[in-house]
Amino acid sequence: MNRPLPRNVRRALSALDQGNWLLAVNLLCSELEHNPTSAATAAHLARIYMQQGRYELAEELVDRAFLHANLGDPGSACPLTEPQRDLYLIKANLRLTHGDAPGALALYTLLLADKAHDPDLLFHTGLAYEKIAQHELAVAYLDRAIKADPAHMMAREIKGQILLCMGRLDDALTLYGGVATEQPDNVNAFVMLGRIHHHQARPVAAVAAWERAVALAPNADEPLRMLGRAALSAGDTGTARAYLTRAAMANPDNVLAHLDLADLLSGLGETRAALAHWDEAEGLCPQHPRLAQTRRQRERIARQLATCCIPPGGGSGARDYLLALTRAVSPCEHCLNLEPASP
Repeated sequence: MNRPLPRNVRRALSALDQGNWLLAVNLLCSELEHNPTSAATAAHLARIYMQQGRYELAEELVDRAFLHANLGDPGSACPLTEPQRDLYLIKANLRLTHGDAPGALALYTLLLADKAHDPDLLFHTGLAYEKIAQHELAVAYLDRAIKADPAHMMAREIKGQILLCMGRLDDALTLYGGVATEQPDNVNAFVMLGRIHHHQARPVAAVAAWERAVALAPNADEPLRMLGRAALSAGDTGTARAYLTRAAMANPDNVLAHLDLADLLSGLGETRAALAHWDEAEGLCPQHPRLAQTRRQRERIARQLATCCIPPGGGSGARDYLLALTRAVSPCEHCLNLEPASP
């Protein structure tokens, strides 16, 4: 029989429902001061820390709760209470967040032993298999999560991304078509439908899907960027420039938007503006492979600006940039996975 939650925990959960996570944190911290062995309180607080991206605090909290409860391998502590299960699930999710998919899988597998139909647990197990490129197993567990909870939209969308990665375009199209039908305001569904149509060499359908995404979210940078690339492929540089500029403005941290815009501007002869966007991209991801590919071109432009465009004694930005370009540029694994096939 589950014990009733302490008053501070009830108040914290109510504050969360109202969007006041800071008050919830304060209430849960206060409760832990009075009852440091409460696994339930620790689990609630750790979840908030994870949602806020404060993973180190969440891990420290979970480890401390493990010590208080004298917990080790979950297999040695059965039967687990629900709060203890929550702690192990959070620990597994933290491992996955830190890139330790095998370590996460070890915990997920043990936890599934007595809750084989838990949709959240099945979903995260699928994510872990995806991280180690076991795509078939990932899809199998995501299917189980969807069967346990047909409304688990995240499981369906992640499954769709994996199907696209596997080249199962018809299956991915069916899945995202269903999502878009059930949730006609789901921006990501239309972005992904556009990508699928693009891979199927259906440019008109791809553009229609991306236009729908932008209609739903005018500042969604990725569909804006893809519309720009599609316009460029069609030879419409004016429309391409407008879309790519909007994408870079909507999300100044979108490396690919800056790179696409720089390439376009360079082709139009607007070298100074192109150099500015290459510079932005380099500041965001210095090892992007496309920067290596344009290195000589950027050096030539920077040299021209340094020697021709700057009056004697006036400004050193181009010269500084030219010096900065002398460092080696090599691709990183993360960046290699960022770029889809060109429209």
